[in-house]
Amino acid sequence: MMKVLCKYNDPDNVPPSVPNSFNFGLELEKEYLVMGIVLAKKQLWYLVDEKSRPSFFPYQLFEVTDASISTRWHFKLYSEDDGIFPFDKEAMWGYYELCFNENHNEQIVDREPGALELYFKRKTEIENNLV
Repeated sequence: MMKVLCKYNDPDNVPPSVPNSFNFGLELEKEYLVMGIVLAKKQLWYLVDEKSRPSFFPYQLFEVTDASISTRWHFKLYSEDDGIFPFDKEAMWGYYELCFNENHNEQIVDREPGALELYFKRKTEIENNLV
């Protein structure tokens, strides 16, 4: 299970390479389970949740503490013609629906109940080594 430790959150104390520097609402020195990774505009973003709110965060905020990934993770390469949210997405790694349900990413960001329920179901499966 890929895990990361939050090292930065304060907009005045983040690496200069972090896009959109603002308070990300993460807890410093807290370890997070990575549920997915997106490559967009040549930038990696980790899908983690804080206070039951999953979001994508720039990788520079974290230190990898466990680099292993689930054997059930999938990979999806996107093209500009896909028209899938976010429109600048180049590649995705993560649980099946994250990679192959074209609306799931947007639904997570929009906090739609069904998408959140599925996200936390997959998270529980990964935490319990059921996948």
